[in-house]
Amino acid sequence: MVAGTSRGTLRSLFSQWGTGSTRQLPPHRNSGLEIVCVSQGHLRWRIENRIYEVGPGSVFYTFPWELHGSLDEFEPGHRWDFVIFELVHGSGKRRLELPASFGFSPTEGRQMLTRLLRSPHRSLEAGERIKWLLPTLQRELSSLKDASLPMAATLGRAVLLELDRIREGIGKGRKSSLRQTDRCGVLLRQINTDYASPWTLSRMSQITGLRRTRLGQAFKEQTGDSPITYMNRLRVLKAQESLRHTDLPITDIAFSVGFQSSQYFARTFRHFTGATPQNYRQTWGKKKTILDCSKVIAR
Repeated sequence: MVAGTSRGTLRSLFSQWGTGSTRQLPPHRNSGLEIVCVSQGHLRWRIENRIYEVGPGSVFYTFPWELHGSLDEFEPGHRWDFVIFELVHGSGKRRLELPASFGFSPTEGRQMLTRLLRSPHRSLEAGERIKWLLPTLQRELSSLKDASLPMAATLGRAVLLELDRIREGIGKGRKSSLRQTDRCGVLLRQINTDYASPWTLSRMSQITGLRRTRLGQAFKEQTGDSPITYMNRLRVLKAQESLRHTDLPITDIAFSVGFQSSQYFARTFRHFTGATPQNYRQTWGKKKTILDCSKVIAR
């Protein structure tokens, strides 16, 4: 049972919360455990030297000492809800505990945080529960005049339990979803390594053995995108890398990543990045990165 809270203890449980989007999020650290639920758009996020591709319907989390932010400008049209859970510093280096008001014993809290910390994945398929819980908690916290603090503590406890459950891979619908989309795995591997080749829905359908309608459904379940949108997004991502790190002409880059015309490339690039290829290069082309871009982890 969750202990009652008062207005004076709100900030001892949650330090920040909010919803919306931003063009860029400079690398930063938070005071507590940040949990973000992405409802729209695809984001390219870094934690220290790891890069994550975060799609719609993802939940993403970071610990206080972990430097995180955006690799470059976020894709336009995205939306997220976030809450930062305050942590209590115990004895020992990085020994953290959850505040008692969440209703966990010190041992339970430490064990949960340890499991989350040791997980190799920080971008997870959210599942229906946490897609409702985290935005609901965020709205509760935002309604300061009417907020029920015992309710906020209860919702916070539920968010933490569900995040731990998702980490275990037993979140509602995750195993089922993976089974239903297994046949897209071979196709995705081919697309990711052979993105510059001509791709058609007929060719994709032949590789998976799925009819076009079912292919589109299964592909969206696994990636959040239709097959063509995913292909365009991947090609734009590869073009961004070339624009940042090479002096190749923009038209050459367009053809090298698989676009059949420079005009279509320019329109598609602007759709996903909010900038023209030329403006993107002027902004990011001479900026150096300390990230190991070979370590890209997709949800």
